[in-house]
Amino acid sequence: MTQIILPYKVKKESFVFERYFHPVYQTRITESDNSVHYDSRKPLEVIEDACLDNGSDFKGRLRSMAKILGPKKQYLYPALISEREAILLQPMNSHRNDDCIWINVEHIASDNGRSHFEHNHLHIKLGGNGIFSVRCSSRFLEKMYSNHYLIKNRLLD
Repeated sequence: MTQIILPYKVKKESFVFERYFHPVYQTRITESDNSVHYDSRKPLEVIEDACLDNGSDFKGRLRSMAKILGPKKQYLYPALISEREAILLQPMNSHRNDDCIWINVEHIASDNGRSHFEHNHLHIKLGGNGIFSVRCSSRFLEKMYSNHYLIKNRLLD
């Protein structure tokens, strides 16, 4: 099911945010049930607005992550969108990159067999027959999971 919602509101079911090259829409959002939505803003703009909707700006969210996770590789810090709904989005490369793919970590951290790692790709089963694949190293994936649990235990539980 494809929907165009302007502006898209990040929610718990939001799963993957990726750059989409179209004359009007710049972001394709896939939800956990494999439904697809489009937004005219770039992925980072959608995420920045979601941070503001939940009480602080994106830079403030990154400073919070630096305090919890340490000062290294801040460009790969996840963005805590909502403490109340436990929405944590992980950039799969630098958030400064326009082509950065963002993934809702909760959907793969508690996936019950929905994802697997093979040949430097994380493969994630979506609703229906959908599969999403993103290139990453096993070390990055391990760090993403450990950061997710650290943040969840520190801020969200």
